[in-house]
Amino acid sequence: MPLVSCICPTTIDRLDYLRRAIESFLAQDYPAVEMVVVADCKLEPRAFVPRTRFLWMAPGTVGAKRNHACRLSRGEFICHFDDDDWSAPGRVSDQVARLIRADKQVTGYNGLTFHETRPVRVMAEDGTMRPGSEWWRWRDRNGFAAGTSLCYRRDWWHDHPFPDHNRAQDDMFYAEALKLGKADAVDGSHMLRATNHTGCVSGRLIGGAEWEELPGRPRD
Repeated sequence: MPLVSCICPTTIDRLDYLRRAIESFLAQDYPAVEMVVVADCKLEPRAFVPRTRFLWMAPGTVGAKRNHACRLSRGEFICHFDDDDWSAPGRVSDQVARLIRADKQVTGYNGLTFHETRPVRVMAEDGTMRPGSEWWRWRDRNGFAAGTSLCYRRDWWHDHPFPDHNRAQDDMFYAEALKLGKADAVDGSHMLRATNHTGCVSGRLIGGAEWEELPGRPRD
């Protein structure tokens, strides 16, 4: 069974998010996994975290952190486990099977569930503004995968590293693979939950036809 490296770039002010990402990594049902956390601060876990390595690098962009993590990963496949995401236990199994079955280099999800922690107001039926829900479902109208959801072959990354940017570096990575016919995406709203917060490097905003407001917290 091929090893999968789950990479997680992070920084000092996102450690509360990181703990949740590690918990969802440890719950994965795919047995051959490691987690590689890259931070621009010294991380000293209070207790040993199984199958997890903590790496340090000088402050840099998210793209540089992803490349550093990929470079030091040991897996044949690499899966993004961003520090503000929660992944269902079957996510790694689902994406690795998809890559092998479809004979692709990169896969991802074009539909995600989002937890919106910023104050959002939406228009009610009577035309007034009301507070928006904390939970939303996003689906790209063109079927483009969200960068946070990517899983890919390490050999592909070696020849197509991430741009040295904070924003959209993962989107550009996917776009190149898609242009070359080496990528695909499916709905993963049941597999991956991302968090919108003030520290998001994506700058993602709620609103438009791609967003569906959910009435309450989705069930795990």
